[in-house]
Amino acid sequence: MIESKSSFFPLVGLLVYTQAVQSFEVDGDAWPSATPIFHIYFQQAADRPDWNQAFEDAAGQWNKVTPFQFQIMRNSFADPCDDPNDSSESKNGARFSTAICGDAWDSTSIALTLIWIQGEKIAQSGILFNANKNWGVHHGGNPNLQAFGGIDFRRVAVHELGHALGLRHEDDVPSIMSTEIDMIETPQQDDIDGAEFIFSNIPEEEAEPPASSSGGSLDAVTTVLLTIALLTAPRRTRGPKGRSAIGRKQTLNLCFPAALG
Repeated sequence: MIESKSSFFPLVGLLVYTQAVQSFEVDGDAWPSATPIFHIYFQQAADRPDWNQAFEDAAGQWNKVTPFQFQIMRNSFADPCDDPNDSSESKNGARFSTAICGDAWDSTSIALTLIWIQGEKIAQSGILFNANKNWGVHHGGNPNLQAFGGIDFRRVAVHELGHALGLRHEDDVPSIMSTEIDMIETPQQDDIDGAEFIFSNIPEEEAEPPASSSGGSLDAVTTVLLTIALLTAPRRTRGPKGRSAIGRKQTLNLCFPAALG
């Protein structure tokens, strides 16, 4: 699927970082911090795997080897398709879905990640798993072992969480971010290098100005400088509730190769 963008928000250009032994690709946007929270509530059935635990295990694969520390909040559902412009709070979520926020899945796509951008920072991310497919949880071998229910949910979640932290597809070297699901189950060295590169480019939070020692008002010079800064600062287009408008983009679908179908 070709990457799409909303009509009201420009898609930030792709940043490509390549070295002789590194070919990971990353988006130009980054989280405000490396600790995004995912709200999940996959309903359970006695004869099905624990999707919540599998998703948390997938997040743990990134947490063990990269600076990113995904936080998982169970029993706190957030719909990946919810527009954060319509809410006072952005929430990252994941769920099974028979459609991509109203649009049909194609025949080979099994999962997709939505990313909402505010300015140059990721404001919200969500993951959709194609509910039209058969899913299971298992280790090793063919990712579509019908004896264990079908497509391995955990390794797909690892891939989609890679998109959520800012990685793109990578087919030139061994990578969990391959365009098609394969035997790889965990982040490879190229994936780890990409995550570390993104983390190194997350802007540091601005330090708070020191408090006045006298507890009084700002002096005249400081007031003048603040006034000049406010007058010359670029104006931002505001969205609902007085916030900057948040635009949505979606990553390329993760596909299932016909040979393994």
